[in-house]
Amino acid sequence: MDSPDSSVVFLESPVETLDRWKCRGLRFKRRIAIYRGSTRVRVEQTMENCGKEVVRWSVWDVTQVVGCHPGREDYGSFWVYFPIKDSRFGGRGYYVMMGEEEDPQWKAKVAEGTSAVQYLGHGGKIGADSDEGWICYVDERDGYAYIKTFEHFPGEVYPDSGASVEVFTSSGLPYVEVEVLSPLVKLAPGGSYTFVEDWYATRCRGPILRVNRAGVVRRKLRVEGGLEGEYGVFHSGRVEVIFEGTEGRSVVGSYEVSPLETFVLKASFSPPPGAERVVLQLYDRRGKPIGILDSLTIR
Repeated sequence: MDSPDSSVVFLESPVETLDRWKCRGLRFKRRIAIYRGSTRVRVEQTMENCGKEVVRWSVWDVTQVVGCHPGREDYGSFWVYFPIKDSRFGGRGYYVMMGEEEDPQWKAKVAEGTSAVQYLGHGGKIGADSDEGWICYVDERDGYAYIKTFEHFPGEVYPDSGASVEVFTSSGLPYVEVEVLSPLVKLAPGGSYTFVEDWYATRCRGPILRVNRAGVVRRKLRVEGGLEGEYGVFHSGRVEVIFEGTEGRSVVGSYEVSPLETFVLKASFSPPPGAERVVLQLYDRRGKPIGILDSLTIR
């Protein structure tokens, strides 16, 4: 149902009846909400067991994205980033499911806590466990980012040796698949399971270091003769620069921001007396707080 803040679309598949499909008896539903004043798209994906036996499945969400610009073969312009801080797949944070183990497309540790895939027109696939619950596709030439966020369930069993995200690269038509997987769940007859993702878009190049409700972080906040950082935001509104500490909160700056422009912070603010932390707080156009874009402890 539509609301003042969003418009909603419902999709429902027929029950699978083909004998040759493993998922016979399964129905798939999607509720898609598009939010005003933001690039946020909420995707609620429900699988329902309409069969007569207990089944065990995972929701497998696949988005196909372009691997070159029209009329060009600039494959190297397109990257997919994902976090690897607590990866079960070792220091690289991923494992190769298909293709060459040492393919130059696979980019381990492009930044602290982040690995990536750079599409080079080779066929292959990697799996990773995105412990922070995000994956991000970036057009590095034009500076556009498409992000999927989701809840990660530590301790749950995921398919494909424990992968919660996967990236497929095509050797034919130039495209990449950005994939998110839910844990494996058992469904009794009549049972259902819903897996939720939030999709966003913004203007920002990589590497992507963090993703949160407010946006993406390309360069973390730092205080060296001033404040610096670089971000892509998900909502139109303003970012306030706030110092917090023993003397309370002090707003020292405010910036109009939009998903259509990269937010580059470079200011000469000095911490006031007693300041212990600096926060970048995002508000929407109505003044509603969305979330903290970045923060830094300074004492």
